Formats: sequence, C-alpha cells, structure tokens
Amino acid sequence: MEHKRSRGRPKGTTLNDARYLDEVADILIRNPSLKKTPTIEKIATKHFPEQDWEKVRRRLLRKWNNTADERLEAAKERHAELRRETSQCSETSCSNRYDIRTIFRRFDSAVNPPSLRAMNTALNRMQQLQDLVDPPLLRQFRRQQELFDRISRATRFP
Repeated sequence: MEHKRSRGRPKGTTLNDARYLDEVADILIRNPSLKKTPTIEKIATKHFPEQDWEKVRRRLLRKWNNTADERLEAAKERHAELRRETSQCSETSCSNRYDIRTIFRRFDSAVNPPSLRAMNTALNRMQQLQDLVDPPLLRQFRRQQELFDRISRATRFP
C-alpha cells in the first residue's frame, strides 16, 4: 500500500495569531454585548492590510471557534487582575505603570487612525504626481510672471 502524500500547508506551520485572538477575547470580556464576528472583523481591519481582511477574518474565526473557551477564561483572569491592580493603586504609586512607547502608541492611534494615515499617504502621492506634471519652480515662475503683468498693466499710462 502506497503512502498518500498530504496536501496543503504542512501541519504545525500555521501563523501565530494568539495576540489577535487574545485581543478579541479582551474586547468581548469588556463588552459582552458584542458578537465574535464583528469583533474579529474589527481586529482584522485594525492590524492587517485591506487586501488580507477577508482571509484573516476567516482564519481568525476558525481559530476562535476552536479555542474560544480557553481564551475567554484567560481574558477574564487578566481583566480581574487588572481590576485588582487598579483598585490597589493610588495616583502616586502607579503613575509609572506605562512606559513612554505605550503611551505614544495609544496617543498616535487615537490622533492618527489608520484611515487618516491612508488618506495622508494618498494626498502625498497626489502632490508628488502634481509636482511631476507641474514643477513647483515653474508654478512660482508663473505666479511671478502674472504679478509682473499686473504691475505693468497698472503702471501703464493711457
């Protein structure tokens, strides 16, 4: 009897999505009214490029269905521990709880969301194309020429 070769990706070579699945669990624990699929879609749009959203959503949903109970229990424990830490902290003793990188990342994501970054990138590319078609020095020369023409018309005597 021949040994039949398996198809597809070899076993054990799956991508490590534990970070994203833990984030899904944390969100669902914080807000139990949310459903799993919209939460996973939110994670996919937050962390992955647009062309991968559908593929990532399916992959995370498949993995979530297999490991949801364990991840929710771990998220409950994390949430309870965080609550205990917060209740024990006073402003002076817990002021150094976050390092500067974490604070900057949270500030950056609040002030500069991915959609705004994408829009800024598109505007920068459009400006680069505009500069290729109509170079800045040429635009400046035209403005100065128009100004010179206005001045010459204004100073011309009849």
